[in-house]
Amino acid sequence: MTRLFVRLPLLLAGLLMFMQVQAGTPAKVREYHLHIAEQPVNITGKALPRITVNGQFPAPTLEFEEGEEAVIHVHNDLKNQDTSVHWHGLLLPGYMDGVPGFNGFPGIPPGTHFEYRFTLRQHGTYWYHAHSRSQEQDGLYGAFIVHPAGQQPVATHERSERDYVVMLSDFHDLPGEQIMKNLKKTAEYYQDQRETLADVWRQIQHDGLLSTLRERADWNQMRMLRTDLADVTGYTFLVNGQPAASPWHGEFRPGDTVRLRFINAAAMSFFDVRIPGLDMVVVSADGQPVKPVTVQEFRIGTAETYDVLIRPRNDRYALEAESIDRSGFALALLSNGKEPAAPIAEPQARPRALLTMADMGHEEHSGHDMATMNHAAHNDHHHDEHAHHRMAAKQDEHAGHHPHQGHDIPVSGWADAATPDGHKMLQYHDLQSLLPQPDQRPPARDLVINLGGSMERYIWTLNGKKFTEAEPWQLQFGERVRLTFVNNSMMAHPMHLHGMFMQLENGADAALLPNKHTIIVPPGQTVSALLTANEPGEWAIHCHLLYHMSSGMMNKVVVAQVSEENPTEHADHHHGHHQKPVTSAAPLINPSPAHGREHGNQIFHSTLADLGLYQNEHHDDSWQGEIESRIGTDENRLFIKAHGHQEAGHDANYDALLLYSRMHSEFWDIQLGIGYQERELLQQEAAIIGVHGLAPGFIETDLHLWLHPDRQAITLEAERDLLLTQRWITQPYVDAEYVLNNERDELRNGLSELRIGLETRYEISKRIRPFVDIAWTHEHEASNTKAEQQWQAGLGLTLLF
Repeated sequence: MTRLFVRLPLLLAGLLMFMQVQAGTPAKVREYHLHIAEQPVNITGKALPRITVNGQFPAPTLEFEEGEEAVIHVHNDLKNQDTSVHWHGLLLPGYMDGVPGFNGFPGIPPGTHFEYRFTLRQHGTYWYHAHSRSQEQDGLYGAFIVHPAGQQPVATHERSERDYVVMLSDFHDLPGEQIMKNLKKTAEYYQDQRETLADVWRQIQHDGLLSTLRERADWNQMRMLRTDLADVTGYTFLVNGQPAASPWHGEFRPGDTVRLRFINAAAMSFFDVRIPGLDMVVVSADGQPVKPVTVQEFRIGTAETYDVLIRPRNDRYALEAESIDRSGFALALLSNGKEPAAPIAEPQARPRALLTMADMGHEEHSGHDMATMNHAAHNDHHHDEHAHHRMAAKQDEHAGHHPHQGHDIPVSGWADAATPDGHKMLQYHDLQSLLPQPDQRPPARDLVINLGGSMERYIWTLNGKKFTEAEPWQLQFGERVRLTFVNNSMMAHPMHLHGMFMQLENGADAALLPNKHTIIVPPGQTVSALLTANEPGEWAIHCHLLYHMSSGMMNKVVVAQVSEENPTEHADHHHGHHQKPVTSAAPLINPSPAHGREHGNQIFHSTLADLGLYQNEHHDDSWQGEIESRIGTDENRLFIKAHGHQEAGHDANYDALLLYSRMHSEFWDIQLGIGYQERELLQQEAAIIGVHGLAPGFIETDLHLWLHPDRQAITLEAERDLLLTQRWITQPYVDAEYVLNNERDELRNGLSELRIGLETRYEISKRIRPFVDIAWTHEHEASNTKAEQQWQAGLGLTLLF
């Protein structure tokens, strides 16, 4: 009987809408105009050019009722950028989905406007954002709220007196495109929480020397960092566009039930959300109603939404959303209005997690995946009963083991939020659809999607290919498939599917699987979802970490259109929608050239220059300098490199190289080119073949063979960073040249030059790095075969452009 009363309002609303459609009643039109422009925005104390919508940062909230026809005029007032708007989580015709290069949608050029028009077939908490360049990071995002028809709640337990949007986001002082360029310059550009030598020593004391060495050897072999929870740091976290210094404020009255609509509109950040002293009842996930779940906190991935109900008892509460790398908080205030809004003291940070071998999938029964499935028998319709949420069980264990954990002591595993003893954190396995799923068929086939990437190159892929290389995935209209996301990387990926809802396989009965448009796939784990391909069109599927998508972690799902000769098969399903006719189900080229340049086919460049002044033990002066420029795509780059040094009493020596560099594997390039060497008794050009990359142990390596008819030699450059602090970094290095054959003077065969040193730098920023250096050198004198050996010490400066 209780279930009947819970479902009755929704059933009646659905019946009413059906009757209206059958009777041909026109849908009510609700219209908005959005003007997209660039204006100064001051979040962190200085005005910065950012994107605004109708003069607001972030964009205004749009509100509708289910069944209405949304007409949204988007005006591009930007001077030199195309733009677009994607309606995240909404069911609509493909042409209205707002992704340039999909369904014939070209984007919105500067000085023009585009009319989005679609009928709202759902209710819930959604959002909208740009799908062009990095405009989402720069401010083009806002809430999109669809109320049930007549503003009536879906079920009685959802009734509330107050209703607030709580939109979480991350603001950076640099524009998004510059962040992307910096990520391509060096993998460590934003890594400011790496482990130091002191951390290694603490691990030795805790785990023992042999255990520590074994674990470090594993990480060094993989060239991955245990601290790599977030690719970008330096964010200021916001609630509804406001920082903690001037927090957003929501009011309530005694006895109120308050609905909070959480939207993670961040570009790159996950948050652990809590309201200390107050329970939250989760009633919706990704806009879709779920059975109520009472929690004290939840983790919200990028692009996810959760609706919660709270019933405040005290006068004032702080709403805390802590980034999972523990670099900061988004804070807001909830109060009864009796006290004026005031700044909130930033809470003590929870312990930050360190990734484990289990997170990398290198240990059975790791207990850290959000909805890992056992697919030993994919055709078994009842396999879900074995599909327990192993991360949830492990996380519940953790939840009771951190009552006195110090904030500076790391915890183990991506899933460990250091939840206090007795507190409940929401898990994916807690989610159950409020209403039965209409399609409970077993899947006819599996689509396995391998999530991969490389922090070293900052390349992210689906099934080993970037968007610019991949062929679209073809589905037939009405087909039931399983999407199996296999995360082979060290990062969690929020995988978002446009245009359709997936049913997350989380251990619930088939009828109660929750709908999700975005699914978090933890590092090293496998998560699966069922999909009914009932929305014809071309739909983007991608990681919703903005710079992962921009690096290529995206593809196209093509649901075969029904031909115009037989349109009745889905005419009712799309009543009142505006869809450009597309009758061919043939694969489309992925992607358009312009769109490809935004998703993995960009051209980047960087230049690194350093100069050092030295003295040897005899107080003789010398100098040494190097400049290296790189330009190209991920796969094909041009290296231009020059090196020079001069010892007291000798002429300067120079090397210059021009190399074509082709990616061979995740960590290695093959290089071909030409070089020039100038010594006192040697001036020659030579062909060069070699390798450039990252060897196990994070050793940056350049190995080249110089080929000249009269002289063949091998050169080696190798270096490795060791962190004293996040800014003080010491770097052992080796530079060497070995002459294989010198036709002109066989006595000069063998080791020609060797430099072994220890350079210690201080990073004022990643771009400015003064250093001190001490080195031992060995080289032939210019005039004879006698070798000269000496110690040198010096000061210098490195610049990154």
